[in-house]
Amino acid sequence: IRWFEIRGDPRLKDGEVVTLRGAVHDITERKRRERTLREIYEIASDTDRSFPDKVHALLELGRRELDTGYGTLLRICGDEYTFEFVESDDDSIQPGDVVPLSTTNCESVASTEQTVVIGDVERDAPEETDRVGFTEWGISCYIGAPVFTEDGIYGTFCFYHTTARTNQFTEWEETLVDLMSNLVSG
Repeated sequence: IRWFEIRGDPRLKDGEVVTLRGAVHDITERKRRERTLREIYEIASDTDRSFPDKVHALLELGRRELDTGYGTLLRICGDEYTFEFVESDDDSIQPGDVVPLSTTNCESVASTEQTVVIGDVERDAPEETDRVGFTEWGISCYIGAPVFTEDGIYGTFCFYHTTARTNQFTEWEETLVDLMSNLVSG
């Protein structure tokens, strides 16, 4: 479905528009974003959903919108990361799996407490190509945001794929991940 906004002055003949002077704008992307924001609001405000159900729904929505294979919420435990919530098409990672923090791109999120965006690890962050996440797991694109509790950084809310992106993640996609990260922060 394509959405268009038409602004202008119609010329009428016998009560029907026969010509239009003005502009036609494709607003399909704006409508898609509005739908996504409505979905996020519905997930977050659904009092019948448990917190885990909300996290899973947000991860699935994020995977769809970002076109990634994996969505996870990870918790920092010292020098390790524990996968708390996982949404993926395969079972290569499971909730409860533990990995060294230093092997992941999430380490950058945790150390800077900022969102990290890498559309193509080789192209955009060659200094990250020595991490196990890239060398053994094949993570080729990544976007992750910090999750906070009142005690500080808790972990990361992130999405990634084994296929690099042709283009960088967009500003909208970064905003989307930041919004979802804020919703699961406590």
